Amino acid sequence: MKGDKLNDIKNTVILTNNQYLYYFPLELNRSSVIVNTKWLIKPTKSGIPNELIHRAYDHFQDLIVKLPEKKSPKLKVVSISNKGGDEELYFLTKIISLFNKLTSIDKAIFCETNAIPYLKSIANAGIQLIASNEAIIIETDLVLCFGSGAIHFLLQSVPVIIIGTYGFGGWVCLENFELLMQKGFLGRPGGSFNEEIPIKLLADEIIEIQNNKLIKKQSLQLAMKVKKLQFIDYGTMCQLKTTTNVNEYLTNKPLNINFSILQFFLTLHRELCQSLV
Repeated sequence: MKGDKLNDIKNTVILTNNQYLYYFPLELNRSSVIVNTKWLIKPTKSGIPNELIHRAYDHFQDLIVKLPEKKSPKLKVVSISNKGGDEELYFLTKIISLFNKLTSIDKAIFCETNAIPYLKSIANAGIQLIASNEAIIIETDLVLCFGSGAIHFLLQSVPVIIIGTYGFGGWVCLENFELLMQKGFLGRPGGSFNEEIPIKLLADEIIEIQNNKLIKKQSLQLAMKVKKLQFIDYGTMCQLKTTTNVNEYLTNKPLNINFSILQFFLTLHRELCQSLV
């Protein structure tokens, strides 16, 4: 039993300061990998090279979004809900309030099944509610979302507008992608928690995307940019077992690592192992 526990501890997941740290001890010839789920803290501050750093995103159980095959007079817009209990339900009421005022678009909300009865009671008839356990493919011209899941939709070359718990982040484009990513796609950079989302800003952004003849090309360019960065989805993160061989990496490339941080995790690992002996 003790031996099994010691083997399990080799792949320790440590949650600290909004970061998931997948820690493989250096003596096992494996690298330390920082998986930062919210981008609120730059993992590069540790001094560990970018090649050993991965950012994780929510893939919504491999939900596929794609542009509609047939052109519609109205723009199709879907708001993708995160899982979050009462806090997420409260945020969805704000989305419903916005959608109730927007009459010139086709609107849908992708959310958990248990949220649908309440949302139906406050939503106008024109808003479609899609249960997250039923949909596999959604056709839409535009995705509204926030958080790490934005990466999942950007990778599928669909326009994304960030509307989150920190306000209105706007349409994600090549010019603002880096800034929004650093802030975790949580809303407006510099925004405050639960700030109001101006209906006019959202309407103007939707109209701009609708009238933008280069939107497909720009979405493809952004998807290519995202693909070049190091992202892994949550499913892959949970299965991650091996990474770059540290000894080989150290031999081929000089590093500027913050050894106090590495030493902290080495010490923590030893203490955990000793506690199980």
